[in-house]
Amino acid sequence: MTKVELIAALEEAQSKADFYQLDSLIEEAKTEYGEEAFCFYYQAEYYRLLKDQEQAIDFYQKAIAISPQANYRLALALSLLQKGEAEEALALLQALQKEIPEEKDLQYALALYYSSQGEEEKSLLQLNKLLAQTPDDVLALRLKVDSLEQLGQYEEALQSLQFLKGEELGAILLAQQEIALLKKLERSEDAIKAYRDLIASDPKNIEYRLALGDYYMQLANYEEAQYCFADVLDLEKKQGGQTAYTLKKKGRALLYRNQLKDAQADFKAAMKTDGDDSESYLLLAQTAERLGQLPMAKMYLELGLDMAAYNRWPLYQKLGQIALALEEWTEAEKAFEGMTREAAGKAEGFYQLGLLYIRQGDLANAYEMLLEADEEFHEKAMDMLKLHCADFLAKKAKEEEGEMLDEFAAAMAKNAQSPFIQQVDAKLWTVHRKATIAQNPLLKELPKEMQSLLLKAFEGMLLQLTPKGLFLLNLGQKPTRAIYRILKEASSGVAIELQPLDSGKMSQNMQFRLRKAFFVLCGIGEGDAKLDIYFQEQSPKDLPAAIKAAYKKADQAEELAFLK
Repeated sequence: MTKVELIAALEEAQSKADFYQLDSLIEEAKTEYGEEAFCFYYQAEYYRLLKDQEQAIDFYQKAIAISPQANYRLALALSLLQKGEAEEALALLQALQKEIPEEKDLQYALALYYSSQGEEEKSLLQLNKLLAQTPDDVLALRLKVDSLEQLGQYEEALQSLQFLKGEELGAILLAQQEIALLKKLERSEDAIKAYRDLIASDPKNIEYRLALGDYYMQLANYEEAQYCFADVLDLEKKQGGQTAYTLKKKGRALLYRNQLKDAQADFKAAMKTDGDDSESYLLLAQTAERLGQLPMAKMYLELGLDMAAYNRWPLYQKLGQIALALEEWTEAEKAFEGMTREAAGKAEGFYQLGLLYIRQGDLANAYEMLLEADEEFHEKAMDMLKLHCADFLAKKAKEEEGEMLDEFAAAMAKNAQSPFIQQVDAKLWTVHRKATIAQNPLLKELPKEMQSLLLKAFEGMLLQLTPKGLFLLNLGQKPTRAIYRILKEASSGVAIELQPLDSGKMSQNMQFRLRKAFFVLCGIGEGDAKLDIYFQEQSPKDLPAAIKAAYKKADQAEELAFLK
């Protein structure tokens, strides 16, 4: 076979994705032509078809090292994109745009790049340009459908997908994508028809029938869902045995139809099929509860806790709920304590214990349990703590504050010796609007309306700094109460590490300086938008009314006590 004939044969095998023939021809090419570029190129194509992008990239690079042809570099760019190395791929594509700007595969590769970066509009521009030349380009049409779907243009995606009907390669995926689009468009009848067409194409496929059953459940058509799951169970029986998974699905459909005895039979069958699965016991308990058989429900839950190997915490939770309904407080407590021993149920277990203790009026234990739940990141625990255990929270905050004050005692003593701190000690400072504008070039260049808008965030501020701490009031916000240690000091300025007294707040660094009559808080904001805020000294009686009232309120609430 001549080289031209061999390359033609390789190209045909590659286009048909004939792995056996392609592998055979590559071996022949290596035997006859050894280290020539085309041998490495088709070896790379072989690995690309196998979706082994690592190997494909390696062989493309070997081919390019011998002969840097545009089509080799384009193929490399596509493999890089599929491997997720978008920036390297883009560098190749940008160079190729100067060499082969009208090449269809280049336009597709650019569209693929934009799509990989979430720039679906740019991807569509490239795809439409490509499809204007070759309307039946399958790869371009597939990518266009994906891009339209990402943009939420489901109707347009569905229309584009129709051009792909009849494609054998990936036909199942296309059918599933069509169903997904129809569901998003809430065209349920068309989606059901598409499901049934998919089932007709492969009547023994269990997954398609399960998917249709699940869709009927979403539509609250529980009768049709039950029939779908029953069909699946018949198929499973013929193919080796019914699964607990499908039995539970059918049982749930029956449960929704209030056919409790039939549902119970399915859940029992599921339990016998897979005794380690906790969900079967939970479903049996829920069914027994609806039948008014609470002792039977408890029996199923206790059996599940003895038999199930995983996901046991919902069994404990249900056991606790039943005990609460029966006002069996000790049994409820034991059940919720069981939840706390299960990793996935720990947070909810502590939370339920907290609610139980609140119900019993035991706020001390409720506080401890809700605090544990909050530490396990339960989203409702802190709200419940604030609602029922505010006194305990305040006491804890006071204790933590005392510990922090003790920790900073040495720093406070050092602060008291600072010449800078002595100059500002205990004085009250409010924002000076004109000085702040005059000393910040960013503000000076802005129109007055914009100046007012930016300064509005600062004009309600009151600042007080003593050797023991900092108090920063800002109207409409919770005051900042913090202690600090000096990091660096000069005659006209100081840098401090600030530690807020509020639990959970992170430490931060601040810089202050004195400039003439002004106390300056330096570098507030981000990046180039940082501002120096200029404060002027104010006597308590001359404070603006709103600030004076807020300061007095804070003082009465003993929020300033740490400064003294």
